[in-house]
Amino acid sequence: MDFLFHKLYENKLHYNVDVKTLSEIRAEIRRGQLTHSELKSLNGNYIHTTTLSHLSEICLIDDINCKQLHYQHTNKNDILLARVGRGCIGKVSLVKKGNQLISDCVYRIRVPQRYLRQVWNSLCSEEGQLWLKSNSRGVCARLISKSDLQNFLVKIK
Repeated sequence: MDFLFHKLYENKLHYNVDVKTLSEIRAEIRRGQLTHSELKSLNGNYIHTTTLSHLSEICLIDDINCKQLHYQHTNKNDILLARVGRGCIGKVSLVKKGNQLISDCVYRIRVPQRYLRQVWNSLCSEEGQLWLKSNSRGVCARLISKSDLQNFLVKIK
């Protein structure tokens, strides 16, 4: 009885391409472990919803020391997605190079190389942006859950 579910999924069989969820393509979805204020106190570069570019491919300055490697950080070809915040759901970037820590407000999505462009294009599409906004929860600060994100549909060419 969920209208949104039917609106977004009823046409799954009518796509001219194969459609899979992020879960089906074995995407690794992780969020950062440190808060914005904890990252700020480290006096280095990091990714947070306020520093995340939207719909862009980004080159980052390497800024991780060996003590920080056990925290969630970026690698080349990671997709970064705002997880929580006011007005930032759907904010997405693709890392072209560089390693920086990510805050707990950002998801890092790693997919097999063969799916990278399809996932990126799907997240950036008007349909993908609508899906992210429609599947976020909350009144003021919106949130998209990992379990919901795992059901995001990717058009496979």
